Amino acid sequence: MKKRIVGVSAVIIILLLVAGAVMWLFMSGRLTLTWNSNPASGQVQTASTHIVCDDATVTTYNTAATYTLRAGSQVPTLDTDGLKKLTSDIKTRSGYQDDPTCQTILFWQAIGANDYATARDTFAILQTLHNKHLYPDNNLMNAQSFAGYSSALEAINPTKTPAQPGQ
Repeated sequence: MKKRIVGVSAVIIILLLVAGAVMWLFMSGRLTLTWNSNPASGQVQTASTHIVCDDATVTTYNTAATYTLRAGSQVPTLDTDGLKKLTSDIKTRSGYQDDPTCQTILFWQAIGANDYATARDTFAILQTLHNKHLYPDNNLMNAQSFAGYSSALEAINPTKTPAQPGQ
């Protein structure tokens, strides 16, 4: 009888550990469950969120994109070399196109470089991801509303007539 109680207790503990692990995966965003909205298909799909630009990437970006005194300078600057390296690194990663955090970093890099074409293309990708309810990591230093992205893009639009003083 004692062996049976110990066996049942062990099974319960294992089930609780597995349930906890699955719950952690859902809460951390590493595992999601989606339902196909087409009732005719009758399929249930699960998707594992593949995070390409992880916490380390966000930290690297935030550090490089922070204005601070660098290399004995008296003027706070960005780490432009670090940002260029990070941008190149992101573009070599598999799946970066579908990661809203990667795309946000690339968007702001294009805005900073006054590269309207790249910013416009990246903005289009971000709109698609946004429509799928896929959002960038909130720990990005320049996280803001989607309207802010649109305003930033419009501000570097080369076809827009610049505002005149007093307007």
